[in-house]
Amino acid sequence: MILERRLDCRACGARIGSDQMLCNGPLPLLLLMMATLSLFGCKKDAADMEGADGGAGDGGAAAALKTADAAVIPPLPVTPLDLFRHFPAPPTGIAAVPGDGLEKLSELRERLRDSYYSPRILVEHPQEGPFRMVHYQLSEDGTEVKAVLATFAPAYGHGDRPSSIEEAITLRIGKGKPFKTKQYKGTRWKIMDFRVDLRRDPQSPYLELLLHRRGHIDPTAKKKRR
Repeated sequence: MILERRLDCRACGARIGSDQMLCNGPLPLLLLMMATLSLFGCKKDAADMEGADGGAGDGGAAAALKTADAAVIPPLPVTPLDLFRHFPAPPTGIAAVPGDGLEKLSELRERLRDSYYSPRILVEHPQEGPFRMVHYQLSEDGTEVKAVLATFAPAYGHGDRPSSIEEAITLRIGKGKPFKTKQYKGTRWKIMDFRVDLRRDPQSPYLELLLHRRGHIDPTAKKKRR
């Protein structure tokens, strides 16, 4: 009889040889409450882990990380593919390309300002769109656009977005070539109407698009003799 009671105490978690009063007293109730609380805690931890892995639950760490990333990387005003969909026609946010007449800038006249560098360079600071600043350099006689320098909005400089812009341009005018100067590095294309540089100053976070008559392909030009 005494042996049976001691075995019962083992089932309750009591030490062998303990007084049988431990089995008949408040200990079983206490152990039951502790087991219930432990089970509840395990279920909550499992739900949090499932949420962090992208399953059900309150979202966990993955949702918090996604929210933080969205706050750091701003959305694009225009996707690269849409921005250069009709290139070499002027991309969204640029009124004229090299070779266009001055009349192309007439709608911007109220927003254009003379540059400090030269009266032949007009500057626009768009309030919205893909570019934060656009320079238009006029020809010597002031009748047409000779060059355009557009500074992309900061959103276009994040991650692999510059590569996406390069791919969008390549789809329209073919593959470019890498180039590097003392101040800039990037990719260059040469087409019939103008030269295209997608470039960045390593000291600056801003991506730039340069369109210039100098360096365009001229099939009528005489080839240099070797």
